[in-house]
Amino acid sequence: MEDDPTFRNLVSDIMKYSMDFKLDLANDGEEGVKKAIENDYDIIVMDIMMPDIDGWEAARRIKLVKPDALIVALSAIERKIGGQDLFVRYLRKPIKSLEFKRILRSLVEGTN
Repeated sequence: MEDDPTFRNLVSDIMKYSMDFKLDLANDGEEGVKKAIENDYDIIVMDIMMPDIDGWEAARRIKLVKPDALIVALSAIERKIGGQDLFVRYLRKPIKSLEFKRILRSLVEGTN
């Protein structure tokens, strides 16, 4: 879930072409929550600042239905106190491609 198309394309390119991940993109938090609840994903990567609902609220809604969902937050803002349990990782933008790939790979392989 990422509302900025440029950053969304960058993240999806990293995941699709250099990691062989299958992707399903959402344009905003509402769409992302719907997709996350209706599908089974290995990892959910989301932005925190989205135009309709923020990443914390989106993660809360997903966790109500799927408490074991692996959600990775990407944001340019500091981590919010009290939201630590919503995300397996909270990554600050800009993130380096190699670090991002390493983190996602470790989550998929269960070596986080």
